[in-house]
Amino acid sequence: MKYLILICTEYHLFLALNYIEEIHTPSTNFTILIRGKSNRNRISSDFKWDYLPYKILHWKHDFDPHTQITNDIKSDLNSLIELKPDVFCFFQEQDMLSMFLLNRLKAKENFLFQDGMKAYNRLKKMPPSLLVNEIKMQMWLYKNYKIKDDILNLFNAHRYGFRKKITALYLTFPDFYNNWNTRIIYKCPVFAEKNFLVKLKSFFNWDNRLVTQQEGVIFFLNQPIICKSGFEFQVLKGILSKFPKKVMYIKIHPSSTNEQLEMYTQLRNVKIIQSEIPAELFVLTFTNSIILSISSTSLFVNNPSNSYYYLRPIFAESSNRLKKYITSSPSKHIIDVKNIEEIQFN
Repeated sequence: MKYLILICTEYHLFLALNYIEEIHTPSTNFTILIRGKSNRNRISSDFKWDYLPYKILHWKHDFDPHTQITNDIKSDLNSLIELKPDVFCFFQEQDMLSMFLLNRLKAKENFLFQDGMKAYNRLKKMPPSLLVNEIKMQMWLYKNYKIKDDILNLFNAHRYGFRKKITALYLTFPDFYNNWNTRIIYKCPVFAEKNFLVKLKSFFNWDNRLVTQQEGVIFFLNQPIICKSGFEFQVLKGILSKFPKKVMYIKIHPSSTNEQLEMYTQLRNVKIIQSEIPAELFVLTFTNSIILSISSTSLFVNNPSNSYYYLRPIFAESSNRLKKYITSSPSKHIIDVKNIEEIQFN
């Protein structure tokens, strides 16, 4: 059985490695395709790729509705088609490379793995940007490769798992998902067992010096969500005031701005982590700690000694992006808090 797994971020890589660990047998063959761009690759080349007994491929082209097809792109697309996998796994159904492979690989099964909160959030209405992007992708793929996608996708692009060629979904919390089109759903493995966690840390070049205190701390996962000026600063300052003797680690998201980073440096008792190591490994490392974010899926990994909180209800009125969603925590171990007083250590 041959698998092709298309990944774009560290989060995808973390889930993919957990998935492979769960299903691999002597007869399975895995190829991991890392989706980058011509000017940068989100996933570090410094990870110990030789440590993995899988074939690793790199896509280094810009590939969007504005792309002009070159001979190099044609050649690389043909090479991917020649892999002829039995199973195609991907994370972003509105990514054009994913859409191309979904149509051209002709895999027996196509599995969509969760990426962020889209599977659990409900948009109040279709954002124009999603509709425009879907139209452009369909036009480009038909113009260049005569790929015809379902016209109904134009009306369902704001929903999760809307492409017809998807065989099944992999979700961490299937019971919370609104299965609007009756998909087959499998539970996604995201908690690394201790022996495998050691292997993951070795692969990702884990360094204990990044977090010299690993017990009884506050860990905040930054996200590139635009809020009213100074709002995030005041919230974090309030949390630190409630726990004046506690250290807060803040892990910076790769897409966060320099302004956010500068703001964090003005907070007392804060240590900033700028690392390409997946946030999930930090969450699994901390014990008896508070784990916070606005709405990061990195909190999906549950280390039971920790307390987990989403700050989304606090931030909802300060962010136009968050106002677009009807949502709540998909897990019992993650608590939505409306005020700072609800945040407690176990």
